[in-house]
Amino acid sequence: MTDPLTGYRRPSSLRYYREGPPEVDLAQWRLKVGGLGVDEVVFDYEMISRLPHVVQDRRMVCVCNWSVRHQWRGVLLASLLDEIGWDKTRSGQFLVQTSIGTPVRGTYSSTLRIGAALERDALIVDTIDSAPLRLDRGFPVRLMDFALYGYKGVKGLASLEVTDLFELGFWEKHYGYEKEGVIRPKRYRACDLGHMILAEQSGEITEE
Repeated sequence: MTDPLTGYRRPSSLRYYREGPPEVDLAQWRLKVGGLGVDEVVFDYEMISRLPHVVQDRRMVCVCNWSVRHQWRGVLLASLLDEIGWDKTRSGQFLVQTSIGTPVRGTYSSTLRIGAALERDALIVDTIDSAPLRLDRGFPVRLMDFALYGYKGVKGLASLEVTDLFELGFWEKHYGYEKEGVIRPKRYRACDLGHMILAEQSGEITEE
């Protein structure tokens, strides 16, 4: 089938797991960014939209062995951390992401290494292929580190906390997923290409 938002052909069996509430009111949504060694800053959607944006053509990989390439638009994590005054010499070295919560599902969380994410140009995504994120893709914003499996980037972000603790996230605690979440060398189903591709080394798949 063809995704009407992206134009990519993908198998009908491909589904995106949705975290967070069934809808989000942008007028009420806020992203809190703060933590160890930094002052908390609260961003609304308009503030995020006004920050410098970049577009990256990169491949996302799911731990369920499928992958898709998109044009991702968003704010570099480095730019967002600059806004709150993060300094690696005096702040924590890890970043805890937490999703918008719901009474039934609660919240989702994930921790990653800030330094590695910055080196890989991790992105706070708000647009895919010129269209705003759908709820099942992480609306309003989602952090993406393309060297890590998708579960390491929480959808529907509500907060980012700088910390010195590398904690287990939702998927690691409840389903035994790897704590680091680095993409493994193996074959993955490339939904945009319609065939399998081989990742010959760990980390981001850049060749196809």
